[in-house]
Amino acid sequence: MELWFAFGLLCAEIVLWSLRWLWLGNDPPVEKSNSTPPPHEAQETKESPSVPVSKFAENLIQLESNRIVPTDPKKWKCRATGQRENLWLNLSTGFIGAGGPKFDGGEGIGSMFRHFIAGGRKYPLAVKLESIGPTGALVYSYASEERGFVSDPFLEKHLAHFGITLEKPAIGQLSLP
Repeated sequence: MELWFAFGLLCAEIVLWSLRWLWLGNDPPVEKSNSTPPPHEAQETKESPSVPVSKFAENLIQLESNRIVPTDPKKWKCRATGQRENLWLNLSTGFIGAGGPKFDGGEGIGSMFRHFIAGGRKYPLAVKLESIGPTGALVYSYASEERGFVSDPFLEKHLAHFGITLEKPAIGQLSLP
């Protein structure tokens, strides 16, 4: 039983590194590090030509809300768990939730995915808060027909709904929402 468990973990790690390799421009995997990637790495990911435009972006439903996301990252936290890392903002509801497992093997909670399910699968787009910068941000779609990273040509407008501008520098690490 323990051997199968170890084999399953190894397979999962291989899949995650393979996906990371594809999404980040085919850079080979590197040793795990506690440091954050340089800002240029995040910018290359956001501008990758292989990331499709979300079909939900143009007519994205944004619920009326007086929620303003704090500009201080120290004030961000998952509304479901209180976690302060790996946070994503649902671009329709304003819910801030923890993402899934990080590509570097770090743990993730998955509150954002549970929020998507609880919302009747109507609000698919989420943006990684730590990735927001002058060139855009990492956007993920939970919709079954485009599940994965996508681009949002209307991102600036969608973020402005919650009081966010694209002027702050990108920080953080790539992870699954």
